[in-house]
Amino acid sequence: MLGYVKNSVNKIKYFYESNSLKILNYLDKELAYEDSLKYYTEQSHINKLNMNYKSYIFSQDICSLSSMPEPSIEEIIRINKKITDHTWGVILESEKINDINIYIAQMNKVQINARKSNFFVVTDCEDVLLKLNDVFNWMGKFHYIVPNTYNDNIDLEYRPSINFHCLKHLDKHISTPNSKYMKMLKSIGGKQVTVPNPSRVFCFNSKKLVPGK
Repeated sequence: MLGYVKNSVNKIKYFYESNSLKILNYLDKELAYEDSLKYYTEQSHINKLNMNYKSYIFSQDICSLSSMPEPSIEEIIRINKKITDHTWGVILESEKINDINIYIAQMNKVQINARKSNFFVVTDCEDVLLKLNDVFNWMGKFHYIVPNTYNDNIDLEYRPSINFHCLKHLDKHISTPNSKYMKMLKSIGGKQVTVPNPSRVFCFNSKKLVPGK
C-alpha cells in the first residue's frame, strides 16, 4: 500500500514538473516573440556608424589599378569579397538628394524583386550612410549595406578610385541624377544605372509580394 502511494506521488510530481517546464518554455517563446515585435514597433535605431562604414568625396580623377599603391588594391579586394551577384551599387551625391526616402523606396523595390539583394553605397554624406544602415538591417544582426572601409591608413586621395573600381564590378546601380560616376559607368557599357522617378518610386507591384503557386 505504501509503495502504491509513493508511486502515485512520484507520478503526480513528474506530471507537475513536466507541465511546469512546458509552461516555462512556452512563456520564453512568447517573450521572444514579443521582443521581435518590439523591434518593428519600437526599433532601437542605429545612431552611430561602425568603423567599416565611411563617407568619401566624389572625384572624376580615377587612378588606374596599375598606378594605385598596394594597400589600395588590397582594400578593393576586401570590399569585393562582400559583393555578390545580388549586390547593387548606390551612388548618392548629397547635394542632389531632395528626399532620401525616394532612394530608400527604390532600394526596397530591388529587395522585393530579389530578397538576397544588398547594396554597396558610395556617398559623400555620413548622415545618408547612417540612415541607410539604420533602415537596411535585420534586427541589428544582418546588414544589407556592404562595408566600404577596412584600412583607415589609406590616403584619402585614393578613396574615390577605390569606390569607383568597386562600382565597376557591379552591373546594376541606383544613382542621384547626373552623378559624377553615372556617366563614367555608362561609358563602360553593359551597366544599368537607375535614377528613381519620384512620381513612380512609391508604387509597388503587389504581385511580387504574393507567393507563387
